[in-house]
Amino acid sequence: MHKFILRMISPNAVSLMSDFPDFKIRGFNMGEYNQQFRERNMIICARSKDIYYDKHWGCLSLKFVINGDEYYQTGHSTYGVDCSNFLILNRDTEYSSFIHSPQIVESFTLNFADDFTSSTLASLNSKHEDLLENNTTANMPQLVERLYPRDKNIFPVAAKIYERIGELEERNEEVAELYIDLLLSVLKSNLLVNEEINDIQKAKLSTRQELYKRLNYAKDFIDTCFSEDINLDSISTVACMNREYFIRQFKIHYKLTPNQYLIKKRMEAARRRLLFTEESISNICCEVGYSDLSSFGKLFKRYFKLTPENYRNQAR
Repeated sequence: MHKFILRMISPNAVSLMSDFPDFKIRGFNMGEYNQQFRERNMIICARSKDIYYDKHWGCLSLKFVINGDEYYQTGHSTYGVDCSNFLILNRDTEYSSFIHSPQIVESFTLNFADDFTSSTLASLNSKHEDLLENNTTANMPQLVERLYPRDKNIFPVAAKIYERIGELEERNEEVAELYIDLLLSVLKSNLLVNEEINDIQKAKLSTRQELYKRLNYAKDFIDTCFSEDINLDSISTVACMNREYFIRQFKIHYKLTPNQYLIKKRMEAARRRLLFTEESISNICCEVGYSDLSSFGKLFKRYFKLTPENYRNQAR
């Protein structure tokens, strides 16, 4: 087995990987690497400033960062994971990922093994006699792959697991129990997502599900790439929808047009930089996606009733 496995407790326990693997190292066996994620729950908690992984297979996983930003790309969208959110990816989703930052970024991923998810679901869905005979299996439902805000159900459980990483060997059974709590919280969150899908006014469930996914592709694209030169055409292309129809549906679902949501995202990012950094206003203007300082200042004043300079001075 390669050196990227730092702790191996037992086939049913939770294992830890505290360094990113080097896919390009001579003799690296990708099949062997992937197999471990199918067989046991795996925590990846690793640090880097600059790293890129080409498209590869993934198990059901929750992607967090402890600090900084990490980016994931699937066949549908680009997702920026930061300290305010987390990403859910389904089993068999192929994705690439990268970190490119002047400071060290700590990445924190919780991976769920196939047998673990099946047995946990079976315990919810099966009769008592079936469980006693230990002959039940269940398939994990397809979750909506999107950025989720750090909520009161999933994030606190993930935080408890993170706190126990340094004592994983001694507290492995405790972490394994937390993994069950975490999966149940994910399923509970999925029920809320289904309620949101059902709120969409479309006749067929499959149509509602598809529209919900596409709208979230677009929202996550804006959340991730708001500082870049993006517009309605590029956003609607990510959603794979007609531009006018996309604008209408986005506004129905998020109560803002895509352009209004983009501006709101940029203004909030600018406000945080004014409060928590010493960057110049011209630099902040560029970093949140604007090239014209005057237009940026007018937009900021429209949102916060103060110029950027006055907002920073008043906050201090």
